[in-house]
Amino acid sequence: MDNMNQGPFYFFPFMSEHKIIEEEKEDPVYKEVFFTPELTLLHGNAFKKEYVPYKNYKGYIPSSRTEEEELLLKIQMYGLLVHDINLHLDIYPRDKDVYQIYKKYNDEYQKLCLEYQEKYAPLLVKKAKYDNRFTWVSEKDYKGGL
Repeated sequence: MDNMNQGPFYFFPFMSEHKIIEEEKEDPVYKEVFFTPELTLLHGNAFKKEYVPYKNYKGYIPSSRTEEEELLLKIQMYGLLVHDINLHLDIYPRDKDVYQIYKKYNDEYQKLCLEYQEKYAPLLVKKAKYDNRFTWVSEKDYKGGL
């Protein structure tokens, strides 16, 4: 069974093979306030002080089998990190240090999204082009009666 759904969104399946992220990168920003993008996805939270582990649960990052899946995984990691930092900036809009971190990771997130859209398909409907068919519908599906 194919793990890629045919809609505009991708959901990572639970797979038996996965990598467990245990160590953090040596970056002073991460040490004080934030998790790395990988650990942000693993914990579901970017801020270390806000994370409360659930009992003995050990999360994992699914492994990717293709370059497309790897790129989508990075987009999810950076997207969650940027989203959490953005929520912090909603509450503390004058926090210039956090804004600089937000800008850095948002630029990387936008770069990854653009790379994915150029190589594969649009991530959002507003980025899609209509040329007698929508860009996320494959030629095979389109001729099949969609």
